[in-house]
Amino acid sequence: PRSHTPHFLQRYNKIKIIKIKIKVKIKKIRFFEIAWVDPAMNWAC
Repeated sequence: PRSHTPHFLQRYNKIKIIKIKIKVKIKKIRFFEIAWVDPAMNWAC
């Protein structure tokens, strides 16, 4: 049982890190989309 716990925690931490990375990527993409789209929309108006 003891050997199972660290492995489970390692896997859990990996999933956590991956989720955080995905969230950061989405935030960056959204930021760049807003940064590019907003000036274009303002220019069009």
